[in-house]
Amino acid sequence: MRTKAEILNGMDESLFLDIARLDFAFWMERVFGLKPYWYQAEWMYLVDNNRYTGIKAYRGSGKSKVLGTIYTFHKCYFNPGFRVLLTASEYKQATKILYDIKEEVENSEFLKVLIPVGQNTKWCEDEVMFSNGSHIVVKAFTKAIKGVHVNYVFNDEIQDITDRRIFSISLAPTVNKYKGHLVASGTTDHLGDMLDEIFAKPEYVCKSYPILIEGVSICPEDFPLDVIEELRKRDGEESFQTQYMLNPKADKEGSMFPQKWIANCFSTSEKFGPRMHESSMIIMGCDFAMSSSERADFDCYVIVEKIAGKTTIRHGERHKGFPKDAKLQRIRELFTMYNPAMIILDPSSIGTAILQDLRNEGYPVQEGAFYSKERQGMLVNLQTLMQPDRNGISAFVIPRHPEDDAGLTFTNKLVEELIGFYEERSETTMMKRIVSRASHDDTVASLALACKGASEQQEYLDYVAV
Repeated sequence: MRTKAEILNGMDESLFLDIARLDFAFWMERVFGLKPYWYQAEWMYLVDNNRYTGIKAYRGSGKSKVLGTIYTFHKCYFNPGFRVLLTASEYKQATKILYDIKEEVENSEFLKVLIPVGQNTKWCEDEVMFSNGSHIVVKAFTKAIKGVHVNYVFNDEIQDITDRRIFSISLAPTVNKYKGHLVASGTTDHLGDMLDEIFAKPEYVCKSYPILIEGVSICPEDFPLDVIEELRKRDGEESFQTQYMLNPKADKEGSMFPQKWIANCFSTSEKFGPRMHESSMIIMGCDFAMSSSERADFDCYVIVEKIAGKTTIRHGERHKGFPKDAKLQRIRELFTMYNPAMIILDPSSIGTAILQDLRNEGYPVQEGAFYSKERQGMLVNLQTLMQPDRNGISAFVIPRHPEDDAGLTFTNKLVEELIGFYEERSETTMMKRIVSRASHDDTVASLALACKGASEQQEYLDYVAV
């Protein structure tokens, strides 16, 4: 049992309560002994400041514990008479949260004040009444939920709910009487599930929390990159994309880079680093951000090595909108490190000026515009490289060495962007076109530029040899 003295840790109780009332992270860490990740604290602030909230987070992120137990306790402790409804697609899931609440009360000297005098701690399965009049009830996700009126609803695993009418007609109105707050949380399952629908509702403030952001783990203590890689291998790429990267679009109809192809290109023995073969050909691809604004793409630099028909990523990096001089300096540094036969860059926007400066300095550089027909040709070339042959072997290698943090970080982002590319027909021309549904495409753009350069350079060398 956590003692009151342990929780207060020498702090005056009135001061402790004043801080805990306003600081959810402080409340979670001191009362429950759990140091919150930044996103867990953010959940509680999002929920507290918005009446309708949608939370999409990776499996094992702590949604039920933080929003079902810890936040519920905070509201009940500091707001006498506070009413809470816990529900889920499966009734047992909601009762598990209530069981956790009872366990916390019984094992915390600080929280035991909420147990009514003379109350048997073996409370009923679906209801808890605290000493200050706060009340928590568990209800199955059925029409019977209509009769409940509360200050807070926590709806867990909402992606599994199939009866949308119960949500809109029976559940949502339960917070109307007291102008309460409703939270719909879960882990995405497929396009068009209930969680997807919540995210499309304008009245909901929604946010997604994949396990990797910009290729970096958002919870490195519990899920370092090597553990994430083990999950990826064990569960398969499709499961990893939906359950951990929250990508319900993965491998749907029209996917240009199927997950099986991508996974087939992975090599756990390869890592980012210098060229591996003296006689190989090195090409650098560069894609530049249009601006340095919040939503702008990134500057991205990719080095590929090609030998014996095999193309391997040797280096990749991305930066948020470097100024022109910094872009030029980084290209020079990478050229010194890898001595590429050619630098291929997108001349769009600032790329034209960079192209000219590099030519004036004597660097082997050429343009490779990543738009319209040229863009489609480069993506098809990359697709061809990744497509397995009749023996299941790909001509493209994505380094995924478990100890190569830089390589894993970059290629995590690359995979996220690759999965976002689709082939679809234009509604106006009915012609096939390639579109990206990912938030950015800079890693793919720079890679496609490099790979197209490698293909053309090899073809030229072969022609000269003949």
